[in-house]
Amino acid sequence: MSLEAERSKGFWRRLFEGNKPIAIVLVASVCAAALFTLVFWLFADEQQPLWNWFIQLAATLFGTVLAVAGGLWLFNYQASKTDETREEQLLKTLAGETQANLNILSDEPSAFETLDRTIDHVVLIRLRFLVAEQAIKSGVFTSDEARFLSELIGHLQVHNDEVYFILSTRTGMDSTGVVQGKATSYMIAELKQRQEEIRTRSAQLLKDLEEEGIKVPATPD
Repeated sequence: MSLEAERSKGFWRRLFEGNKPIAIVLVASVCAAALFTLVFWLFADEQQPLWNWFIQLAATLFGTVLAVAGGLWLFNYQASKTDETREEQLLKTLAGETQANLNILSDEPSAFETLDRTIDHVVLIRLRFLVAEQAIKSGVFTSDEARFLSELIGHLQVHNDEVYFILSTRTGMDSTGVVQGKATSYMIAELKQRQEEIRTRSAQLLKDLEEEGIKVPATPD
């Protein structure tokens, strides 16, 4: 099931569950009105004045119940529409955060001289995943989509730890602007490989969001 279909299903499920008590009241009122009408037809001729009073009372009560039920239904409907709007806004923000991470990974990499005296180029900026975590907690995604997003968050967390460690090994900078540190070539290579995985997964996430009608920020020139 697509993300759009799942969100639509969730909207109607919330609306139905929120109005379940109202539906029960309406059904009970209709049954009571039908029973009252049946009894009235059987005994109206014997107690006409009393039945006239009962009719007015029943009409008043039934009208009140319908008015209250209608008001509650409208309130729950508006609340469900508000939740749907918030979910859409969350997905738009997620698209912005994901595109921002891709933009960072596309920036000019830093020149880093490793412990074995080789110079490599790698992006040494930590990435964000705050909105991604909120999106999972919100229940917007299906189980497969939540799994995919969780795996992406896992890569982002490890990426940030690796970046922090590599930056913590810095010992200086030479005259050409190359950062010198005690990180090994293997650490740099592993980080670059992880960044490539993040690029692939982030691009796939943006594609999925765009297919579901979420506007994805344009890539800067």
